[in-house]
Amino acid sequence: MKKVLLIMMSICIIVGLAACGSDSSAKDQKESQLGHLKTSKYKLKETASYKGFNIKVNNVKYSDKLGLEYPDDGKKFAIINLTLENKSDVGLGYSEYNFKLKADNQESNVDIHPSDIKDLLSGGSLEKSKASVTGNLVGQVPKDATSIDLEFIAAYWNDKPVTFTLK
Repeated sequence: MKKVLLIMMSICIIVGLAACGSDSSAKDQKESQLGHLKTSKYKLKETASYKGFNIKVNNVKYSDKLGLEYPDDGKKFAIINLTLENKSDVGLGYSEYNFKLKADNQESNVDIHPSDIKDLLSGGSLEKSKASVTGNLVGQVPKDATSIDLEFIAAYWNDKPVTFTLK
């Protein structure tokens, strides 16, 4: 009798664990519908979306000189072109300070305003429903950096960083 009871309990535990595994994918799907990010790492030309707000890094260029400006010793300029899009039903603000460059785990701002770079994204507002803006952010990274990321953090995204791999 004890063996039968033990076998029955074991079967119940196995079935219960299997049910939890399938429940997890249903939970992931439900979270996606509620607007939670599926991932926090994106590549160039991939779009990060959250509750109707989209960010896409279109391209990145590097330069040792911008107009009459030179980067700090051992560094180069990173010119990042990106698109912000608001499809939500609320207006959203953005700022260059929502973004950080991380090169080999060294953090820097993208708040350089060279005169010869057009369409700088220093800050603004995207009105609700289908507003978008494309522009540039400029920062400095070490010339010999092996990995370069652009990180976006905003209260609207629950302060969870979203990272775009640039190199």
